[in-house]
Amino acid sequence: MVPTAPCSLFALVENTDNNTHYIRDDLAGLAENTVYCGSYFVKASERSWCYLDIKRRDNSDLLVWFNLSLGIVGTVTAGFSDVGIEDWGDGLFRVWAAGDVLAGATTPFFGIGLAIADGIDAYTGDGASAIHAGFAQVEEEAFPSSYIETGAATVAREADSAVITNLSWLDETQGAFAIDGALIGHVPGTTSRIIALQDEAGNQTHDYFWNGGTSVRVNYFDGTSHVLDTGIFTPGTAFNIASAYSLDSIAATRDGGDIVAAGSGGSLPTGMTRLVLGNSGNLQRPMFGTIKRIRYWPFRPSNDELIQVTR
Repeated sequence: MVPTAPCSLFALVENTDNNTHYIRDDLAGLAENTVYCGSYFVKASERSWCYLDIKRRDNSDLLVWFNLSLGIVGTVTAGFSDVGIEDWGDGLFRVWAAGDVLAGATTPFFGIGLAIADGIDAYTGDGASAIHAGFAQVEEEAFPSSYIETGAATVAREADSAVITNLSWLDETQGAFAIDGALIGHVPGTTSRIIALQDEAGNQTHDYFWNGGTSVRVNYFDGTSHVLDTGIFTPGTAFNIASAYSLDSIAATRDGGDIVAAGSGGSLPTGMTRLVLGNSGNLQRPMFGTIKRIRYWPFRPSNDELIQVTR
């Protein structure tokens, strides 16, 4: 989800002090020894660098810088659980940082500040330069979830993922899925699930995922993984991926490319109880993107047909 009015960001204007130039939210209610994630929507103005600051209960700070012209992460101090930046188009970015607030007597806060360069949080301001920021959100997570508007009080979040539990339409012996969508970003070092078809315990799975932000893959797991790697993927672009399965015949393709096939042998995953869209079965691997269309066929198409539906 994106804010309903990204044009109503606030201008954060630096003063003329030789100091830091930031705003913050003091959050006395944050639980000790717990990971929280703070996120903001931001745009460059006269300043093209900003930084996020997590003040922890032991009075230490976690600091990370972002380049709002290039859309990249700059210097990151040690101790974060996760940091990231997503491009939302027209110069708008969502930046986030997550970390453990630890224990101690200091009131924790999340803050966002202006910077003149990477790694610099204190400088003499000119009284006019600014960035634009808004739609702040702090949540008890190791990564940011979709933005949800609140008033003066906190709100309970429903799960971000759509979960389908009526799978009476599914043929586990043969079939095919085709998915059209776009991937924007990912949680660094983790896989971002596009869809996850699995049993309740996650012991039998059929997943489409972005592997650590590098390649898009399909995995059929029935005790042994049958991984189909469709190749390197560039964030911010659309994809069309399809996979077909029957006993000893598993194949996948993306964007009309060559077929990637699994070796023969092994059974197919069975006992599927739910289809999770845009996340993993445990709701810990959000997709960071959009799903435009999902198609399903209760038969095993030919490999040539798979290529055709992804063109």
